[in-house]
Amino acid sequence: MSFAKKIGVAVLFVVFLSLGLFQFAVDPAPFRSWKIQGSVSVHEKYTTLHVTIHGNGQPVTGLNVSIMGHPAEDRGNGLYSCLVQECLAVPGSPLTVTMQEKGVSGQLGLALTAKITPVRSIVVNSPGDGAHIAADSGKLTASWAGGSSPYSLTVQEERQPNDTVYSAQNLAGTTHQIPLAACTPGMEYLVNVSCKAGKFVFDHPVDPASSFILIQRSPYVHIHVE
Repeated sequence: MSFAKKIGVAVLFVVFLSLGLFQFAVDPAPFRSWKIQGSVSVHEKYTTLHVTIHGNGQPVTGLNVSIMGHPAEDRGNGLYSCLVQECLAVPGSPLTVTMQEKGVSGQLGLALTAKITPVRSIVVNSPGDGAHIAADSGKLTASWAGGSSPYSLTVQEERQPNDTVYSAQNLAGTTHQIPLAACTPGMEYLVNVSCKAGKFVFDHPVDPASSFILIQRSPYVHIHVE
C-alpha cells in the first residue's frame, strides 16, 4: 500500500470513528461478581444512600459512587453512603446511582449504572400536621395517599426521633388505626408512612442475589397527645 493510500485509510478511520460508525464493545464481566446490597431513602427534605458492594466475597473499594451527581463517601469495607439535603426523587423521572471504577493513571474506568423511576409521593391526609389528639380516644385513624403497597407506618417521639413507640409493617391499604396506648399524654410525636417503591435496575449484569431498593417516605406529621 502506498503512503498516500495509508494516509487516506487513516483519515477515513478517524472520520468513521468521529461519526460513531465504529463501536468497540466494553466487556462488562467485572460487574457479574458484584453483589450490591442497600437502599436509597427519599424524604421531602433529604435523600440518603447506603450501599455495600462485594465481588467474589471481597469488599469492592476505591469506587466513585454518586447519586444524581452527588458523590458518596467511601467508608471502607465496601460501604458507600451519603446524605443530600434535598429530595432527589421526582415522580416519573429516573433516579440514577453510578458506581465507577478508577482506571489507570487516575482515569475513570468502567461504570455501572442503577436506575429506578419513583412512584407518586406519599402524603398523609389524616391526622393533620399539628393536630391535638385526646389520649382517652383510644385509637387514632391515619390515612394517606400515594406511594405503593405494602406500606410501613411509624410513630416516634419528636424529641427523640430514634425512639419508635409504635410501628406497623406490610400494610396493604391506605388507612390504619394507631393505638394511643403507645403514646404518653403531654408528649409530641411524629407520624411517618413509607413504602418500598421497587428495585433499581442495573445496566449491566450483576450478582443475582443483589438487592438495591428505593424507599419513599411521607413528610413527618406532628401530633400532640393530650
